[in-house]
Amino acid sequence: MIGGRYELLEEIGRGGSSTVHRARDVRENRWVAVKIVPFDETEEAKRRWRREAAVVSSLRHPALVTVLDQEVADDAAVLVMELLPDGSLRDRLRLGPMAPDAAASAGADVAAALAHIHERGIVHRDVKPANVLLQVGPEGRSAAS
Repeated sequence: MIGGRYELLEEIGRGGSSTVHRARDVRENRWVAVKIVPFDETEEAKRRWRREAAVVSSLRHPALVTVLDQEVADDAAVLVMELLPDGSLRDRLRLGPMAPDAAASAGADVAAALAHIHERGIVHRDVKPANVLLQVGPEGRSAAS
């Protein structure tokens, strides 16, 4: 349990400095993604994380994953995000080439997300297929995380 609110379940992603778990928000009774970033316990590291989390949490765009909550524990930073259950672009590409219209749509969504954050003076620094999440359906979308 994180913060007495988020029940961690299976790991759904791992990067160089973080892990992401599917989790249940017991207060809101919804599924979320919880990203855990371990760090040293210095106050400066915690201050940097709080600033970064505040900036990321303020971003709102249809092609960006929505940040729902953030927390700083003694040894890790936690970011709670909406859960897009259809996997990443990397997962999709492992199945083979995408249809041209689907690839163009995903590319346009990523470009729109990057334009939105760049207009606010933010550089993503880790754009790759594993960080492009997909939501399949009649109004499917791609979302940068």
